[in-house]
Amino acid sequence: MIDAQKEAERMLKTLRRLIRERGLSQLEIQTKLGWGRSYISQLLTKQKTLRVEPLLQIVDAIGMQAADFFVEHFKGPPSEAEPASAPVPALSGAEIELELRRKLDHLQTCLTGLVRVMVERRLIGGNESVAILGGGWAAEAPAEGAEAAPAKPRRGRNKKLTAG
Repeated sequence: MIDAQKEAERMLKTLRRLIRERGLSQLEIQTKLGWGRSYISQLLTKQKTLRVEPLLQIVDAIGMQAADFFVEHFKGPPSEAEPASAPVPALSGAEIELELRRKLDHLQTCLTGLVRVMVERRLIGGNESVAILGGGWAAEAPAEGAEAAPAKPRRGRNKKLTAG
């Protein structure tokens, strides 16, 4: 299970690092966003809760796409609990696959939640959410042994009925 508080703190560290790497000041970002004098400082120092919408606005203001920010965050620097010089335990292929599946499931959950918020806030449309999620994550897979439902016909450019 994810520790949401630790993940949020780690996300703030990622955001502060990216701001620093780009040589931007809080004043430049808040001016660009039209925010009040100390709002960004309060967000970055946890005096105010950083929600998804302000996070995405800051990410945009520092010149990044949201997807790039999350890729950067999840690849991020090693955690303090696990120094870079720590020996890597030998894992079997099955153990590596299990760990990768676990991490992908976590990433899928985060991305799905983010897309839901973006759709609710009307930052993107439903069709864009399916495109972002690749179609496979948004829809349930057919049960084992069951056939996938055929693609629904849709109207093509020339107004003739065409298959999926």
